[in-house]
Amino acid sequence: MSCNPFSYQVPQDLVHGSADDASAAFVGEWQHYTIGMRTALQLEMFRSGGNPDVASRIQVLFRAYLRVDGVAVRPDAFCLIRGLIPPAE
Repeated sequence: MSCNPFSYQVPQDLVHGSADDASAAFVGEWQHYTIGMRTALQLEMFRSGGNPDVASRIQVLFRAYLRVDGVAVRPDAFCLIRGLIPPAE
């Protein structure tokens, strides 16, 4: 299983000093973070979806729903590093 270390959830346009392209990183001992599933994965299939083009093109629409949550069991095991600035090109 491959892991993509990049995320677009953390902004890359934070202001830090004179830089306006700074970012942040959440680091810690991740074994102290727990993820819980609130519902089982629900997968639904629609042959029309209210859109006549779907049926005429012999397409199928899928919708997946999963409700999860996470908590830091030991919050002191994590920190936020602010002001990460990319190297000059």
